[in-house]
Amino acid sequence: MISKEILVSSALTLSSLSTAAWAELNVKVSGFYTSTYAYTHVSPRSGVNEDFSGFDIKTSAEIHFKPSLVLDNGVKLGAEIQLEAESETSFDQIDESFFTVSGDFGRLIIGSENSAGYLQTVRAPNAAHIFFVTSAIDDFVPYFGVDSPADFFRTSLGTTLIENNRNNDANRITYFSPRIKGFEFGLSYARDEGQGNGVQQASFRPVAAGVIRTNATDIVDLSFNYKGAIGALDVRSSARYGTANITSNIPAAGLDTPEIWGIGLSLGYAGFTLGGSFVEQNGTTVHDGNAYDIGLSYRHGKWTHSINHFRGKNSDEDVLYTSSERINTTTLASRYKLHKNFSVSAFISQTDFSEEFDPAGIGAEDVEATVIGVSASLRF
Repeated sequence: MISKEILVSSALTLSSLSTAAWAELNVKVSGFYTSTYAYTHVSPRSGVNEDFSGFDIKTSAEIHFKPSLVLDNGVKLGAEIQLEAESETSFDQIDESFFTVSGDFGRLIIGSENSAGYLQTVRAPNAAHIFFVTSAIDDFVPYFGVDSPADFFRTSLGTTLIENNRNNDANRITYFSPRIKGFEFGLSYARDEGQGNGVQQASFRPVAAGVIRTNATDIVDLSFNYKGAIGALDVRSSARYGTANITSNIPAAGLDTPEIWGIGLSLGYAGFTLGGSFVEQNGTTVHDGNAYDIGLSYRHGKWTHSINHFRGKNSDEDVLYTSSERINTTTLASRYKLHKNFSVSAFISQTDFSEEFDPAGIGAEDVEATVIGVSASLRF
């Protein structure tokens, strides 16, 4: 029979080993919850009996799980799983999910995450809690048109923070170099646009004459980022270039090699920040276009104020028609930080969207809107 003393000693030993093993693993839980309450006035389309004006509440929330550990040689291994926390069932249950390896050599990201160019882009400052990554505030404003709903997310009608052919969180491998004298280099590669463990996508498949297979393969992104100072002037800048392949029977139209390029610059002095960015997409069927944003912010104590302007243009080129879409949005905002993890803001945004179609007879659809809102954001 095993004595009571031996059992107690064994339990204490196992407990000690278990505690030591778990002590090497660090698990952080972070995230955010942002709620925006706004009144939107929308000018109705000509001849259409619709009313989109009124008050509404929009939320954006995520919970991030970040396990990590440090090896004896100093290399840090980690992972990040981002859980969408909205109640809307149309949202992804899991947003980005990826593995990381970092050390003196730089940093590797492996998994479902945006490209190096996306992650390193410098944009115009904005004090508003407009939580979606777009200057078009399209959760409040019903932009119309045949192609426009697909042209706001990750494309030139919604933001300068776009992805090539809208590939978004593709399963990719990304490398960031160590930052040397303020400079950092990034490189990404994704075989295809798949974001999870789906069916393997063909890198080539014959298509009928005049047909384009829209999903991209061999998606490569190259980026540079600089953070530094010239005297009392804080400087941030970025540049990016990306390319991919699309199977097409009309390569003469340039619709088989989508390309993206962009630049960004931000200058800060005595609480003021002036910044902006420009991006252009070419070689796609319905997402070609360009966009820029420019903004000025001032930070004093717990207050941050900003004015921001965004202009986006999209030119759809497919076998059915050619349309030209444009959007201009200006936002004035103020933010107050009550706590390092909690802030409130107020904003007013004016937007003007137009879409014209060719050949004649298909028509044109425009929308103008003003959004006035307040919001609160908790980050943990």
